[in-house]
This record gives sequence, structure tokens and C-alpha cells, in this order.
Amino acid sequence: MKNKRQVRVGEQIQRTLAQALIRQAREPVFLKITITGVKMSPDLAYAKVFFSVFDDSIIKEAQQILQEKTGFLRKILAHDLNLRITPHLQFVHDESISYGRHMSELIDEALSRDEKLPKE
Repeated sequence: MKNKRQVRVGEQIQRTLAQALIRQAREPVFLKITITGVKMSPDLAYAKVFFSVFDDSIIKEAQQILQEKTGFLRKILAHDLNLRITPHLQFVHDESISYGRHMSELIDEALSRDEKLPKE
């Protein structure tokens, strides 16, 4: 079970990284990335950062650039947040959005098939 501090720090990191990607858009792909959540380790030394992109064809490119810019992003976190330890960042593609989109398509398909069935 997460404690309140883990949740609060995760939310701060999410906001700070989202703003940093917009403000520091040195990489064009930064503008296509959305930070969807952050899961903190109990000791707050590690942060698993979940992200999504609008175009699934750039997932690998986005993840690679985020990993390459980890030091730069940690520096921003160290400057903006008042934490004893700046957490190490691990970027993970958030598949929940594409999963939700897929489920919605399946539901729409099932509903359209039901409408075509003869009424009794």
C-alpha cells in the first residue's frame, strides 16, 4: 500500500516533468509525450514514470529520447523540488490508453453487430 508521501511526491514529479517537456522542448518528440503517472519506490529513490504518445509509431523513439535525457530531467527535478534525494527515473510506456482504445473499438463492433440482428 502506498503512503501519502509517495503519492504526493509522485504527483509533483508528474507535474514538473510534464511542464519541463513543454518548456524545454529541445527535442520535437517532447511535445508529443504525455506523462500519465509516476509510481514511487517506498524510499522515494526511484520513480517509474509512465508516458503515452499520440502516435504509436514513435513509442520506441520517445522512450529512447527520454532515457537519453534522464540526467537533464533529473536536474530539473532537483532544482524544482525540495527533496533530499532526486529519484532515479525509469520511463515506461503506458499501455492503458491504447488498451482502452482497443476495448472501445471491440464494444463498438459488438454493438453494431447486435443492431444488425433481427428483432424478435
